[in-house]
Amino acid sequence: MKYNSVLLLLAFLLTNCASIFTGLEDEIKFTSSPDNAAVYINGELVNTTPCNVTVRRKGEKIAMMKLEGYNDEVFELTKKFNVVTLLNLFGPPITGFGIDIITGAIKVQDPTFYNINLSQTNNNTSNNQESIKKKSIISQVVETRAETKLAEAEAKKTRAETARILADAEKARAEAALAEAEKAKKDASSEAVPEDQPQYRGGDPLKGLNVGNATENLVIGKYYALLIGIDNYQGEWAPLKNAVNDAKAIETLLHSKYRFDQFNTLYDSKATRTAIIKQLEWLVEIVQEDDNVFIYYSGHGEFKEKLNKGYWVPFDASSKSVAEYVSNNDIQAFLQGIKSKHTLLVSDACFSGDIFRGTTISVPFESSEKYYRKVHNLASRKAITSGGIEPVMDGGKEGHSVFAYYLIKSLSNNNETYFDASQLYNNLKIPVVNNSDQTPKFNPIKNTGDEGGQFVFIRK
Repeated sequence: MKYNSVLLLLAFLLTNCASIFTGLEDEIKFTSSPDNAAVYINGELVNTTPCNVTVRRKGEKIAMMKLEGYNDEVFELTKKFNVVTLLNLFGPPITGFGIDIITGAIKVQDPTFYNINLSQTNNNTSNNQESIKKKSIISQVVETRAETKLAEAEAKKTRAETARILADAEKARAEAALAEAEKAKKDASSEAVPEDQPQYRGGDPLKGLNVGNATENLVIGKYYALLIGIDNYQGEWAPLKNAVNDAKAIETLLHSKYRFDQFNTLYDSKATRTAIIKQLEWLVEIVQEDDNVFIYYSGHGEFKEKLNKGYWVPFDASSKSVAEYVSNNDIQAFLQGIKSKHTLLVSDACFSGDIFRGTTISVPFESSEKYYRKVHNLASRKAITSGGIEPVMDGGKEGHSVFAYYLIKSLSNNNETYFDASQLYNNLKIPVVNNSDQTPKFNPIKNTGDEGGQFVFIRK
């Protein structure tokens, strides 16, 4: 009875705060007219429009949109009272409200959608005054950030003390639960086993076969997706029919069925060489060591035999000069620079298999708890390509290339919670080979930091 009282009291104390129920961050959508405006929050570049940005609730936030040829737009990200905080009234309010104030969860971002119409730059006096005013606001924000960091240092000390209290409470709860389990075990052992109840030598034979337990005690970071599709080529490059449709279909599928936190897309005219490089640079800057990155490219590819090198062909490449391409060497360098736990590149383009150079080794697949734990803990930098150093088909089935059709089919038909890149490749390889003149490839990318792990798709 004593343990039950302690357990109930601790559970009550731990759950009466908005920090637990609603988290510490909000996702805000930014759009602009026209698109491709750089979005800054408190002076730091976070993305380009249209985009979704995760913003911490704590502290004041000043946003700015910049686009060459247009006036800068500066605005404050406003917040409102988080009604979930009122749950603290049902428990010790000082503890609950104190935690929510420290973490910033007492307020939520409102609104969570900003659509900004940018005005073109001109030389009249009013616009110059407005520009000076905006620059003054930005300068104030930069100065305020220094003061905010000092306040955050003090708050960090308070959070550490709060974390220690919560850890002690969690330990007490675990001890109480263990005592209850021991008591239940003794009670159960004192009862006779019914004759019709099955018994097993060595315990329940199904114990340990739940693959879902493979992520227990593992840290799973954010999931980022970059999708590139190009149909409307110009100059010496013939237009394609299915590349954009393939990329959009995969974006929709991943968004609806799998866990992904942020999508960045470059379709047709937005997929210039500069834009592709900037998106890869952004991933290098923003991705953390526990995060996961999925990159999909669908468009023309090129291979120069004299240079022994493969390339992506961006939207603005109008000639057959390598000066207008994105080389596989560049892509390899960015994949090495993105400090994720797992990065998976899927490339549906001619000669895309050139990305693989050298001999590599991966952990062989097996449907077991040990396997999923191992491939999650080991870093991976792998690629699935629609072919080797060979041309691949644009046409195929139901408005998709042959490769994209079976890629989408495999991801759509999966009913397991965890589905890794090797399983995806094994599902699509045979049907692609049997229905085309190309052979998909799947390997680690040499010298990018692969340690034998696997990118794992997590179903919602």
